Amino acid sequence: MKIKTMTEGNISKQILWFTLPLFVGNIFQQLYNTVDSIVVGKFVGKEALAAVGASSVLVSVLVGFFMGLATGASISISQYFGSGDHKKLSEGIHTAIYLTIILGIGLTLAGLFFSPLLLTMMNTPSEVMGPAVLYLRLYFIGLIGMMIYNMGAGILRALGDSRQPFYFLVFCSVVNIIFDLVFVINFRMGVAGVAIATLLAQGMSAVLVIRALKRLDSSYTLRRENLKITPSVVRNMIRVGLPAGFQSVMTSMSDVLVQSYINPFGTASMAGWSVFLKIDTFMLLPLKSLSLAITTFVGQNLGAGKVDRVKKGTSFALRLSVGISAILSFIIYTFGYETLSIFTSDQAVIEQGLIFLKVFIPFYFIVAFNQIYGGAIRGSGDAFVQMIFMIFCYVILRQIILLIGFPYYPTLKFIAICYPILWAVCATLMSIYYHKGYWLKRFEKNK
Repeated sequence: MKIKTMTEGNISKQILWFTLPLFVGNIFQQLYNTVDSIVVGKFVGKEALAAVGASSVLVSVLVGFFMGLATGASISISQYFGSGDHKKLSEGIHTAIYLTIILGIGLTLAGLFFSPLLLTMMNTPSEVMGPAVLYLRLYFIGLIGMMIYNMGAGILRALGDSRQPFYFLVFCSVVNIIFDLVFVINFRMGVAGVAIATLLAQGMSAVLVIRALKRLDSSYTLRRENLKITPSVVRNMIRVGLPAGFQSVMTSMSDVLVQSYINPFGTASMAGWSVFLKIDTFMLLPLKSLSLAITTFVGQNLGAGKVDRVKKGTSFALRLSVGISAILSFIIYTFGYETLSIFTSDQAVIEQGLIFLKVFIPFYFIVAFNQIYGGAIRGSGDAFVQMIFMIFCYVILRQIILLIGFPYYPTLKFIAICYPILWAVCATLMSIYYHKGYWLKRFEKNK
């Protein structure tokens, strides 16, 4: 399979063509949980919708650490590829897949065992607890498939191939939708049905991405006999991935704590928050897709020593991200009620979701700065400082504000307002760090 480098040619065209399949693919990936929410919201009820929402937050916590390591692997592999070091590239690919299998088994076992305890710590109402535990445990059974797909897709993207992961996601998302409808509507399996559908689809995506990795260039194609841990590669992955993983876990844990503030408001509020988070996810998709694209672009070009291309590519991605977020914000804000109605016909749930939507939507352009500058900094291998900024803003400050302010303003709107305020603080810190060039100095030091 021929892999294209991003170190030569038109910068804007390369970023756009790399991002487009990545963006559409991410949309289909989000359809896994989104279709779950739509199906249970329309055909089961708001209690099931709340259960899926509460479970999804916990999934993101336990998967977050692995995804950080996957980021470290992807960045390392993109730099090996950019420098033309095929020996290191092969070691990086095999180490990444081997670690994924080990961590996948561990996280699955942890998720199966700790699901009831974690849901209890989130103040999950008793009427939601049963289906939430069932959904979460079934989801964890299929977790290793999702992890293998995401690591494999990250490797392919690091090599400049964002199209194959897109094709795989389209196929598996369609399979997931079909299974959702069959299991819930025809077989009336409820929450268990959507979880099993996701499990099967994730397994298929893992098989497809492994096949793709086995068809790479012969000097670094995936071979079973080469699966092993290479210590030097692991150290490089951990240097980049551990801060990203810790950041993801801490941010997700903060979201769990936010969920614990929302849960006492009742099932309708839980379901409204769950529905809005689906909209939030789709709002962030183009920004995150461009962030992933710029991470690969920066990794390859720094590996090739082309700093000027790095800066031009980052500037283009930022302008594009701000423009896209502004357009999407206008559309969703204008048609907020209609958008929420896609997920549920329950008026109480829609009213609660609108509280979050009206506060969040006008400020997504701020997130563009965090995503693009963060992606560029990650591409250089400098993940530690970004981790500090994100944890300080999204975890520490958020919880301090809620802890101090919520007793005086115990409303859903107050919870929502915390988010855009802290987006702005983080964007300011990230912009200063990027333009001062500290990330570039750290890359030169770590070469």
